[in-house]
This record gives sequence, C-alpha cells and structure tokens, in this order.
Amino acid sequence: MTERVTLEELAIPETLDGAGGAAFREMVGVRNTIESAAMGSDDFAPTAEELLPLWRNTVDEPKRLLIARVDGVIVGRGVLELPTEEGSTTAFVSVEVLPDYREAGIGTAMLEAIESWATAAGRSILESFVTHGPLRGGPELAPPTGFGAVPADSPEVRFALGRGYRLEQVARMSMLDVDDVLPTIRDVLDAAAAHAAGYVVETAAGIPPQEWWEDLALLQRRMSTDAPAAGLELDEQDWDADRVLRTATDREEGGRTALTAVARDTADGRIVAFSELLVPSDPERAVVQDSTLVLSEHRGHRLGMLVKAANLVFLHDVSPASRAVTTFNAEENRPMLDVNEALGFHAVGAEGAWRKDL
Repeated sequence: MTERVTLEELAIPETLDGAGGAAFREMVGVRNTIESAAMGSDDFAPTAEELLPLWRNTVDEPKRLLIARVDGVIVGRGVLELPTEEGSTTAFVSVEVLPDYREAGIGTAMLEAIESWATAAGRSILESFVTHGPLRGGPELAPPTGFGAVPADSPEVRFALGRGYRLEQVARMSMLDVDDVLPTIRDVLDAAAAHAAGYVVETAAGIPPQEWWEDLALLQRRMSTDAPAAGLELDEQDWDADRVLRTATDREEGGRTALTAVARDTADGRIVAFSELLVPSDPERAVVQDSTLVLSEHRGHRLGMLVKAANLVFLHDVSPASRAVTTFNAEENRPMLDVNEALGFHAVGAEGAWRKDL
C-alpha cells in the first residue's frame, strides 16, 4: 500500500454537530459498512445518533477509540472498553478494517495499539465479539462448547487466530418478521399466561417507572452472570437504580424508545423477569431485542415466553409500522432459543466470542 496510513485516538465529541462530530459519524459509517459486508444486510447497523450517548457514558462503560486513516480518510477503527468493576482484569477489544484495505498491516497495527492500552490499564484478559455472518457451506470452526460455529476461512477468523485469540463461544444472530407473528402473538401470550399463575405482566415505554428501578438493577446484575458465558471471563456488573436511569436516558437521547415488559410475582410484588425492545425513531429500521432474563428461582413457569410475547404485542401497539426484530443468543442457551424459535425468529448470522490471555 503506497498511501499514507496514520493511527490516532479519536476524542469523543460532545455533539455530532460540534468539533469531532463529523469524524465520529464517519467512524460509525465505517463500522456499519464492515458489519453489513459480513452480514449481507444492514439490519444490525446503528446510527451515530444512537451510539454517541453510549460512548459519552464514561461512568458505566468507559471506552477509547482508535481510528486508522489512509490519506485522511477513515478506513478502520479499534475499540477498547474497560469494565469498571473493582478488581476486573478483563478488557473488551475490537478491530475492524474496510475490506479494500485489509492484508496491509493496518488491523495488526491497530490491535497492537489497543492491546498496549489494555496492558497499561492492568488488564490481562482480552475478549472480543466479532460478527462473522452466516455459514455458507465451507469449513467451520466450532467453540469448545460444541454449540454453533463460524466460517473457518473468513478474514475475521483468520485474523483472530493469527494473533493469538481463541474462539470460546458462538452467539446466534436472529431475525423476526413482525408481520409473520402478528396473527398468533396474542394467542401465544394467552397460552404463556395460563402457565404463569401467580405472576402478572406490566409494560412501559421509555424510561421505566421509578418503582421498577431496584428490581431491574438486580435483573441486570444477574444478566451479567446467569447468561451462558462458556470460557469467557465476565464480571458481575455493578447495577443500581441510578445506572438503570442512566441507561434509559442514554437510549432516549440517542433516539431509541425502550419497551420493557416485566413479570411481577404477586406473592411479594417483586419483578422477577424482564425483556427489552429498543425501537429506533425510523420504523423502517429493525427493532433490537435487548436483554431478557428470568431469575433462576422463578424459572419453569414460561416467564421468558410471557415477557417476550407481551413485549411484541406492546411493540405493535406502540410502533405498528415496525416490521423486524433482531436479537443475539448464545448457541448453548437452548431455553431462550426455544422461546425465540417458537415466536418465529430465524438465524441470519453468527457472532464469535474470542479470548486472549496476556
């Protein structure tokens, strides 16, 4: 490559209209181009408006951003995220380069820089979540769990393996056509409710009611440890009522409306299951199925199906023009995959979770 390559840390702008905003928007465009090339669609692509509040939240998920330019144009990015939990030794890293600029050492140079940042921060376990797209009939690489696989000959897999990372887990990327589920979703909800005696469903749009915050914080903490983690090192996240509010506020500022469905135990009044949908301002774009969890001590009552079905009914009431929902689930998380498949979700790709110990 004869063009001049430069690496620089990109300061996160206050706004997209101010200093640094254009570069941040350009970076998001690069991110989305890379993911869309892997997936064959742009269904999973967020906007700069949605991402900026998340990047500006340095309390819960502080990040650093490295960009690669060729003759002044951004062609790649590297991300370091440092969990804030006390004593954490983990860092989340990612490196992405536009297809036309690969095999030129740019990704390697960025990864070396990102890894040096992680080392300087005292982190010795590096983990990375990489979109690999759908399997296409070629050679496959499976994780030690034995569930799922990624294309063994893809550029992303070759890059990760060549730099000392090992595949620990595969998540299924799934899509739901809302029109397909609408004729039956209320019947599905009624059937789930019939198996959930002693629980009631409640829903909320936007920032959830304050009386929910403490229970939602507990559910989010458990989400970070109860979900299958395979060989990954995941800290129990610090969640409290304030973080629930910060997260909801960031989503609102980014132009997404969170729809939350919860199941409440009528015996003690506590929320014991929840599910979230993130609805973009443009109804033509896919809705994101975010967190869903049932507390382990309340499983066996179809509460996962209950809150997911309730939220899909709520979605149609709040945003009737929304037509697609995307989600990610670990391939070994068969109970949740059973729920999703029963609702009509179908696999469209795979995300590999990679680990490197320094």
